[in-house]
Amino acid sequence: CTKSATVNFPFLKPFYVLEEYDNSVKVVAAGKVNSLSWSLDPGYQDSVFFMKKDDLLLWSNPVLSDSLLIDRCNVKLPQKAMIIKNLRNLESQDIYVNPAGIREGNYISSYSPREVEVLYLYQYDEESDAFLCGADSRIPSIRHVSSSIRGWVSASSLAMWYSTLCIEPNWITWSQRSGSDEFARGYSRLYDARQFSSNKYHIPSNSEGLIFNEENYRATIEEDPLHRLPGDMLRFQLLTRSIDLTNDFPRVGFVGEKIDNNSNCTFSPAELATYRRDVADVISGRQRNNIIFVIDGTQSMDMAVEGVTNALTRTMELIQNENEAEIAAGGSPIEYFFGAVVYRDTDDNNPIELTYNGELTQNRARVVSDLRRIFSHPATTPTECEGVFLGIQTAVEQFNPNPCNRNYLILLGDAGNNYDHVNFGTDEVAGWLSERNINFFSIQVRHKVSACYDNFCQESSDILSNNIMSISNAFKEKYNREYRNGDECIKSSLEYFLGDIYNAIPKSRNDITTVSNNTSVTGTNYIDENIEIIPYNVFNGSLSMGAKVCIPGSGSENDIIHEQELSTLLDFFLRNINKYNKSFGREYRSADDYIKRVMADLFPCLPMKKLAAVFGEGAQLYQEGYTAYNPNWLSTDEPLWQYVSFVNHSSAGELLANINSLFSPNFSSVNQLRNQIFTVLRSLIVNRYRYLSPEEFNDTEICNVLSLLTGLPADRSNFDWCSVVMKDINNPKRVPDEAVLEMALNFIIFKGHLESIQNKRAIFDVNFFNTYQNYVLRYLQKKGIIVPPPQRLPYYRRLAEFFSDEYQNYYQNPTFKY
Repeated sequence: CTKSATVNFPFLKPFYVLEEYDNSVKVVAAGKVNSLSWSLDPGYQDSVFFMKKDDLLLWSNPVLSDSLLIDRCNVKLPQKAMIIKNLRNLESQDIYVNPAGIREGNYISSYSPREVEVLYLYQYDEESDAFLCGADSRIPSIRHVSSSIRGWVSASSLAMWYSTLCIEPNWITWSQRSGSDEFARGYSRLYDARQFSSNKYHIPSNSEGLIFNEENYRATIEEDPLHRLPGDMLRFQLLTRSIDLTNDFPRVGFVGEKIDNNSNCTFSPAELATYRRDVADVISGRQRNNIIFVIDGTQSMDMAVEGVTNALTRTMELIQNENEAEIAAGGSPIEYFFGAVVYRDTDDNNPIELTYNGELTQNRARVVSDLRRIFSHPATTPTECEGVFLGIQTAVEQFNPNPCNRNYLILLGDAGNNYDHVNFGTDEVAGWLSERNINFFSIQVRHKVSACYDNFCQESSDILSNNIMSISNAFKEKYNREYRNGDECIKSSLEYFLGDIYNAIPKSRNDITTVSNNTSVTGTNYIDENIEIIPYNVFNGSLSMGAKVCIPGSGSENDIIHEQELSTLLDFFLRNINKYNKSFGREYRSADDYIKRVMADLFPCLPMKKLAAVFGEGAQLYQEGYTAYNPNWLSTDEPLWQYVSFVNHSSAGELLANINSLFSPNFSSVNQLRNQIFTVLRSLIVNRYRYLSPEEFNDTEICNVLSLLTGLPADRSNFDWCSVVMKDINNPKRVPDEAVLEMALNFIIFKGHLESIQNKRAIFDVNFFNTYQNYVLRYLQKKGIIVPPPQRLPYYRRLAEFFSDEYQNYYQNPTFKY
């Protein structure tokens, strides 16, 4: 749309109608209107445009249903329209319960807070010049009672002109298309898409139905960031609700601008796509966990050193075994990298007596080998205090973990720091940790009556609380800086998403919430009673986590944490770390709180603008059309994986692992599948999530197992196949072959969403599940595995209802991680 031959009106920017004529409209840019007083700002004349209705960037008619085709006043219904503000007719933005209500002024709801909204028109009332409108593209009849039917709206507030520009669909990657003579085209009518089934060297003679021709826009695409290169999957999301797999000419969505519901911020497609990619990169980095052990290797630790080495070895082995179980279960294992530093004493001739294993590594054997070489030295200074701070400093500087990873430092020793040879204190130590976003844990392995041994406890406590304060203050400073420099959109987003968290940040160390342990961890009272924890809970002001264990000293040689107790303690810490990694502890109050918690976790590494664009409530405007490009449905690296990407699913690799975990490459029979289902479920429940012991699992009904996995209630109305008992899975009389295949298919569909369901922008309705199932079936067919499509509409309908109606409860499932 243009104001003149040389001035472009921004794509999908909201505007206000000043005057309407037979073939054109006079509009003013939204930024020149004061939405509080409904007055025009000074200088608005420079932002006034005249546009032909035929060129206006609104909607053609993508969906027609014969049962709803009402041709009064030559309007075909249902038809998509935009509600826009009309400065000459403010009341026309209201929705009314009936046509007469428009004349009488009895309205249901007002659309004043929104710039635009896309609705479908179902019926026209000539007397009131009004349309019945709603959110669904199809309803059985105009008498259909549905919450999606909004009511009646005045025709004067609608714009129903045709669009001449949209963004092309996305089927194959740009790298495959570069230099190709194939061009994507989108059509508003299925007939045109079927007639022109090839994109090579073809421009249809009748171009009425052509809504996008990539060939004509190639130069524009390459120069204008509002357009994308063909197939650039990472930049624009295709709306999956409108995909039609019943033919080779799928109906697709053309993506537009996103409008945020909370702040009315707008994000262009190019911005949003880039931000999604940036956020995904940071989230990927947050799935890496760096665990650094800092260990006292002086003579006073001789009694404990073998137990420490064995406990650390067992701890790293446990983590890696759980990762292998995650992989076997088709999940996405969290990456763990390890490093170790051994510190001893210091003197003038040997100022830094340390041993470290080079760099962070996933090679457990390498770290274990270094630890096995620990040997003790007698003290070289008259004091019992040791080089604790030098050990921590060396560990932080040597391994230098990325602040956007998840980082943990675990200190194991007995005596406190030797201040004769260092010129820094606990504040500086906490500063090293907080700069790299490292969570601090400490364990006093043995204690005797000595000031140096008492110092270990006090110093650990100071480092822990100072580290929490430093991380919190850095968060606060970044919030203030962005608020100070940001526009109204950024300020509104900061207040809405992070305001409660900001206000909960402690003002001093005395305000930090410390929790004393009241459970049996090791079974030894003098250990369990001296465990203090600072849990991660952003709404209570804790933006980091940590713990310390200090045992009382009586002078007895028995005042020591032995190998088994130390292993149990480390496992206890790791379970808390895993809980934080996967679920943030789940002590939040609603689904909104979960999103805020995720954003708080990512905020130190990303600006609010990117977080608000990706996580904020709102939808991208889109137009439906058809494409003539015939994608290769059965390709192993095309539509299924693109579909996964477009719905904010887990990664393609995770979905492929889910499928291959059941339908392995050497799959040959249903009996093989029976055993594999049992193995996969057992691996998930027993090894990965540790909900049940192996003995309990063998006697558990599959519906209860799936309830644990998904958070859905284990009643037969939701799982009509959950009456299958695990011990009967290998009994064809109790569980026929078709039931096993159906179980496997639905398990893939369920499991695929366990890793990504918390993103509320994903689409859940009956058509969504059917489409997903269709893709998986086609993929299995290519692998030579024929699975008859189950008749699952009632089942999927229940799922869709659950996801939309009980979403808040669904967030309580402890198995999700973002």
